[in-house]
Parts: sequence; C-alpha cells; structure tokens
Amino acid sequence: MKKIMSLVLVFVMVFAFTGCGKTKNIEFPFQVSDVETIVTYRYNVPADAEKKILTESDDVEEVINVLSGITLRDKKVEEHTGSTVTSFQFNLADGTSYDIIYVSEAVKSGTLILSDDDTKWFTSADIGALWNTGDGDAVKADMSELPSIE
Repeated sequence: MKKIMSLVLVFVMVFAFTGCGKTKNIEFPFQVSDVETIVTYRYNVPADAEKKILTESDDVEEVINVLSGITLRDKKVEEHTGSTVTSFQFNLADGTSYDIIYVSEAVKSGTLILSDDDTKWFTSADIGALWNTGDGDAVKADMSELPSIE
C-alpha cells in the first residue's frame, strides 16, 4: 500500500511541476480589419535586412491566424549569434503599429517578443516560414526601420 501511495504522490508532484510553466497564446489588441499593412523584416545582420510589405487581406489574415494559433512558453533560451530575426510590424488604420520580433534559435524554435509584453517567450513554431507569405518581392530595408522592443 505504501508503494502505491508513493507512486501516486510522485505522479502528482511530477504533473504539478510540469504544469507550473507559464504559457499563453498571442492575443492581438486589434482586429484583422484594423490592419492596413504588415511589414515583414528578415535578417541575420541588421545592415543586410530585407522587407516585404503585405497588403492583401488574405495574406494579413494568414499571418494573424498563424501567430494567434501558436503556444508561447515562458522559458529561458540561450541567445546565439548568427540567429535569423523575422519581425512583423502591423500598421493599423488608426496610425499606430504593433510589433512582433522572432529570433530563431534552431530550425523551428526561437524567442518571440511582443510589443505589449515584457516577457521573452519561447515557441517551437516555425514562425520564420511566414516570411514566404504573399507574392511581394523582398527589398532592402534600412536599419532605422527595423522594429525594436526595449
């Protein structure tokens, strides 16, 4: 009987501790219809940054749906040099913008920073693949344009 109780206690403790990590999904403070454009930036070195501008409502909706559907975890991730940064600047009809910055740490994982949140979130979603959304050509971006979240 003691062995069974011990096993149950160990199981409960393991379950409780694995559930302690903070998780969330992105909740945008705007509607899809509020977005006029999404400017997507991508670079390994800021001086070599490129950008694409998404204006088609289907492309805007796709980016927002993908980002809304991923799970973020509050988890320490070691920063690596040479990571690819993919960022999204949502330009809204009211003249404001909302930024998301994704720093890849591996093929399909990395750190996500939201403009309305101080936490650096970990995700195993392949957010870098969103760079391929839309038909627009990539053009050189000036370093001063790149989203920055302090």
